[in-house]
Amino acid sequence: MSHRIRLACQRSQQVELTTSLLQTIVESYRLPSISKQQDNFIQWFGETLLHQAVPHASIAIEPRIVTALIGAAPPVSSGGLRYVMQALANKGYVSRVSQDGERIQMRPTGWERYEELTTPKSSAVPYSPRELPLAIDFLNAVWEKKFTEPLVRIRSAEKVASLGFPCANFEDFKARVGDLGEMLRWIEVPDEKVPEDRGVKREEKLIRLTVAMESVAPESEQENARRAIAILKDIVKVRNKMTHVGSPELIAALARLGIDFPISDYGLTWDAIRARAADALHAIRTAVQALD
Repeated sequence: MSHRIRLACQRSQQVELTTSLLQTIVESYRLPSISKQQDNFIQWFGETLLHQAVPHASIAIEPRIVTALIGAAPPVSSGGLRYVMQALANKGYVSRVSQDGERIQMRPTGWERYEELTTPKSSAVPYSPRELPLAIDFLNAVWEKKFTEPLVRIRSAEKVASLGFPCANFEDFKARVGDLGEMLRWIEVPDEKVPEDRGVKREEKLIRLTVAMESVAPESEQENARRAIAILKDIVKVRNKMTHVGSPELIAALARLGIDFPISDYGLTWDAIRARAADALHAIRTAVQALD
């Protein structure tokens, strides 16, 4: 819990602490792996030394703060932080940790690792900007063949095109996810596929789609369709709650989408969201195709 809060504060994100927020963090996230904690330490240590303009120096470590920042397990004096520092010393990244652990120095190999971690690098499998628009087109083609009308009624070519754009900051991210959320509001499920006794309103687009898939998709595909629509619902939740940084609903939705909180790289996060959206649309298309 302290790890997530410290990260948010370090990134200048205001978080209002509430009981529901703390419960959501505990339920949605686990501590980082030991290897991730080691990388977190190297990044924090390098940034601290460069900020103080003393990259060669031995400096004191404040265990309580650093334990929270890297996501190490308590107790502070003898728990995960000391284990991580000793592991880094064994790799030659930092100086040997004294018994009291008061001061530590970055070694040349540690600076090499810092450069690896902080140098921007492209993904080994880059996200294709055409993937999400194509997923919409393929789903529409299959849906129209089955039910005479496309599922997603395109109202703005500009918004669809924007789904292929990258994003560099929070404002870009808000715009892209906003356009994706708007596109999901263009979903039109035929009335005959949504029984009146279910009491689903026309504006409840994804709920209508869930009900329709329960009636039209083969039993073997229904669970996949439900999971796919749940992903789309979480994306809508992110869109609706993203201006509320400490919203428990936002944090839980990000966790279900496999996205870390707080967000550190909006470009990679946008790639992850549109990739999950494309996968969800492909799964729905597959379920509809299985009607054959």
